[in-house]
Amino acid sequence: LWKKGYSDISFTHAFFVGHVISDGIRVFFKKEFGCEVYNTYSSMETNTIAAECNQHSGLHINEESYIVEIIDEKNNPLPAGVPGRIIITSLLNEAMPLIRYDIGDVGMFLSGKCPCGRTSRRILVEGRREDMLLRPDGQSIYPGILRDILDEYFFAFQRYQIIQTGSDSLRLFIVPTGRFTHEIIGKAVAELRTCIGPLMKIEAETVDKISPLPNGKFRYFISEEWRKKFPKD
Repeated sequence: LWKKGYSDISFTHAFFVGHVISDGIRVFFKKEFGCEVYNTYSSMETNTIAAECNQHSGLHINEESYIVEIIDEKNNPLPAGVPGRIIITSLLNEAMPLIRYDIGDVGMFLSGKCPCGRTSRRILVEGRREDMLLRPDGQSIYPGILRDILDEYFFAFQRYQIIQTGSDSLRLFIVPTGRFTHEIIGKAVAELRTCIGPLMKIEAETVDKISPLPNGKFRYFISEEWRKKFPKD
């Protein structure tokens, strides 16, 4: 659609939500569409928490609507420049208040003032607090890309989880719904292989349940290979 000479699409700004955007995506959209790319931090539980300005120097927090904290694993507040867990308190939701909600993301506050002149605090969001996966060649696989594939199958998957069992092997666990079929799981695995590459073996199986973490959230991706490469210490 966007190949040069084949598209009449034209726009000046592109706003991304849902995932942290890479420098490569910024370059691609600027080159192919001639547009400026902006990142927006939002979630289904809240709404727009923070957004980039035209300086692209972090994301300005909507402080009139949200209280944002960055804390460590012992719940201590962290200073600017130190990454930690992002905690959100919404001042907008009157139906079901979210107070000090652990949203499952990692990020850090940025120090100093933004060149744009706005005085609101800025945040740099690093992404979900979950394991990355590693391909056999050592390249990282961003879980958000795989979630984009598997989330399309929630009509057939009540829950799913990918565990990396070796440098070249993954296991996909699925809690099926009434609309589940083996043809659907075969299609999903084929899409994952196209994304990850042919060197990674993917085995899929159905299970009765996938247990949540103690905080009630579900972990979609687990990789001991990633943890061995990047230990906490």
